[in-house]
Formats: sequence, C-alpha cells, structure tokens
Amino acid sequence: MDKNKHKTLCLIPARSGSKRLLNKNRLNFHGKLLYEWSISAALKSNLINTICLSTDDSEIINKERNNNKIKLHIRNNNLAKDDSSIEDLCDKILEEFKEESIFFSHVLLLQPTSPLREFNLIDNCINLCYSELKTTGLIEIDSIKICTGKIVDNIWVPDNPPDLQSQFVKKTFIPSGRIFIYKINSKNKILRSNYYALESNNKFQNNIDYPEDFRKAEKLFLDFRNQFEYLLN
Repeated sequence: MDKNKHKTLCLIPARSGSKRLLNKNRLNFHGKLLYEWSISAALKSNLINTICLSTDDSEIINKERNNNKIKLHIRNNNLAKDDSSIEDLCDKILEEFKEESIFFSHVLLLQPTSPLREFNLIDNCINLCYSELKTTGLIEIDSIKICTGKIVDNIWVPDNPPDLQSQFVKKTFIPSGRIFIYKINSKNKILRSNYYALESNNKFQNNIDYPEDFRKAEKLFLDFRNQFEYLLN
C-alpha cells in the first residue's frame, strides 16, 4: 500500500467540566498543562498531518487561540456533556474539515489524561495501523488480573472457582488511554469496531481520572524521565 495516500488527523479532546478531578485537562504537570503534553507528543510525530485541539474550556481557548501549530476547534455544548461520545466528536470534526475540502484516512486520538508517551510510540502505532489491512483501527491496551464475580441475593458468586489459584486467573484487558486510531470510511466517518489490539507491557501505564492517578503519573515521569523528557522541548 502506498503510504503517501495516508493522511492522519490528530484529535486532542480537552473539554471542561470534569467532576472527579477539577479542570484536570489543564492541571500543571511537571511544568506544562496536562493537555499540552499531548500537543507536544503530536508535534514530534512525522506522520501526523494536522493537530486539532477540541475544547469548550474558555481558558484553553484563550491560551491557544493564536497557536498556528494546531487547529483550534471550539466545541459546542451538545458535544461537551458528560455523556458526549468521542466517536460523535470525531465525526463532527471530519464533517467540518470536509466543508473545507480537507480529508483524512485516519484519526489519531490523544487524550490529555494520558500525558506520558515514549518517543516513537505514536509513529510506530500509525505505521502499524497503515499496514494492518484486516482491522479498522488500533487501540493500545493494558492487561490486568482480577477476580470478578456477582452478588446474587446478597451472596458473593465468583466467576472463577473459589479454589482457583491467582496465577491461573486469566488476564483481562482495558484501554490504556494513551492511543486510539480510527480508520475513516467512504462516508467520511470513523469505523467503530474491529480494532487491532496492541498490548502494552503496563510499564508506562498512566490514565488520570482521580487525584491518586495524577500523583502516580507524576512519579512515573520522575522514575522514567529519560523516556519522556523529549516532550519538554
């Protein structure tokens, strides 16, 4: 496949109104606002054609209004609610680019709440997605081992036999939060299933929803500063 046919839009969604960690997308994280880490990572990529920052946060809008390295998308209220879909936001932004006769083959989603991405992670994932023809996107996943179950009539009913040793519990998987890639179909909308599963080694797990997540990510940066210091330049 001719890679020159590929064009990737990087979308960084940074809405206001977070409940669990107030204004989390613009918290100061080792000298930079949280969303700025994703912009820095995108700017280091050789395969991203356009960086779009989508926000309804007035402080972010005022700060980035004259940033000529990104496309600032001011998000309307119906796409900035707690239950608003990132997938719907992608489709809306693609529609707006189409009105300017700008088209892409892929959308790369970089969430501000996962600020730490090692060098070349993004381009390696984009290249993998370009070459993987059987899937319609890519998602990085972390593995966890957890003993799950149900409560039935106030009785704990484990999903695994109660005498199963922990080393034999099967792994389950969750999105890492660091990287998602969607292919775009002929109707200029993202494809919403059948993603290539890129399993991480959990070493750089950082997905910030709560204050304790923020503290863990701060420590992760300090522990592996050499992996992430390029994002400070």
